[in-house]
Amino acid sequence: MKTAVEFNYDLGDGNGLLNLYSLDPEISLNGLSQICFSTDGIVNGLDISKLEETLKKISVFENIEDLLITVSDKEYEVPKPLRPYREALEEKLLKKGMFNGSIMVVSEGVGLPLKTEKGGYFDFKATTPKAIPSELLPDEYPIEKTIKELLPVYNLCLDDLARYFAFAFVLLPENGEKISLVKRAKGLGISADCIAFSGGTPEFPKDHNKKDFNITDYFKNIILTEMVEEYKLNANEINIGSSYFTDDRDTIPFLSVEIITPLSLKEIAQRCYGNIDSIKEHPVIISADFNSIPRLINNFAMLPSTAYVLNQIYERKQNK
Repeated sequence: MKTAVEFNYDLGDGNGLLNLYSLDPEISLNGLSQICFSTDGIVNGLDISKLEETLKKISVFENIEDLLITVSDKEYEVPKPLRPYREALEEKLLKKGMFNGSIMVVSEGVGLPLKTEKGGYFDFKATTPKAIPSELLPDEYPIEKTIKELLPVYNLCLDDLARYFAFAFVLLPENGEKISLVKRAKGLGISADCIAFSGGTPEFPKDHNKKDFNITDYFKNIILTEMVEEYKLNANEINIGSSYFTDDRDTIPFLSVEIITPLSLKEIAQRCYGNIDSIKEHPVIISADFNSIPRLINNFAMLPSTAYVLNQIYERKQNK
């Protein structure tokens, strides 16, 4: 049996090792080392006030059942000024072979209870704040202006955009003694090619009007499915811990869910080595001692929202 390539990087000052495992047979030991050397030292201290210009902590839940969320039959509509861009973008994305999957679009702003309605992935892509409509339709939209910059021009606000609800998975191997991150794949629809948490996007629940529908059970099934597909973890090998609800105003609101397992990341990496479902999401998985979180978020280049949530997780555990 082939074994996953492993690279151990000394974090120094008693912080232990950063363990990187390649799930993709094409990524060598040198490739893993380059991830460390190209990301360590890029950040010089975590600036929470800077992060909070776009990130907002909504709530922390001990149990995922505590998240109050409603599902509406109403369907999201792209604001009229952005519809030409939506149509042009759909044509482009379909030619690329992309799929307009259903999503749970947040309606009436991010808050609790969280209200959602049905939308499509292309709606999100056509209204994401950093998108630049003039790249596709230069005669229709101001040149090089992002949608975020165009909102006041069209008398719109952030709540008018197709911002969908998503999950981030905070994998805690060895019963929480370790923290795990991933190097996200290049082709992902959001937050591609960076160090972050793995994640998942729940489809709009088509059975939400049935009498026996339960949103928490629906979410738990999604989480388990993702754990099986991406980490080869079974239901009896995981426990769902606390959840951290965050609004990233540059992208989407998301719930970071702690997934606690007794397995080591090395064991998980061995299970996932060469597995296409895992590789297409994250070709490299990473672990470190839980207590090394300050070293990671203060010095390593990673998705800002991941660093923001990691800081919350660490401070909360320290205060318990």
